[in-house]
Amino acid sequence: MLKHLNDDELMNVVGGKNMTENELQGFTTRKAEFENAWDALKMEQKGYTGNMRAELFDEWEAAGYTPDAVAFLGRLK
Repeated sequence: MLKHLNDDELMNVVGGKNMTENELQGFTTRKAEFENAWDALKMEQKGYTGNMRAELFDEWEAAGYTPDAVAFLGRLK
């Protein structure tokens, strides 16, 4: 049987509860940068879905947020 996680457990999984204020601000800034690049490059019009956006953000995060969001997403054209 699957156990469903509550919101507090999910926050711990992604480190949200344990983030320092600086880490949270950095994440928020990077997320905004990614969203702006997503919109500017019209990724949804190119057929990319919301699930793909989340997966790509995770990939970008794992790559240390390099290259910048526009270049990272621009490679997908």
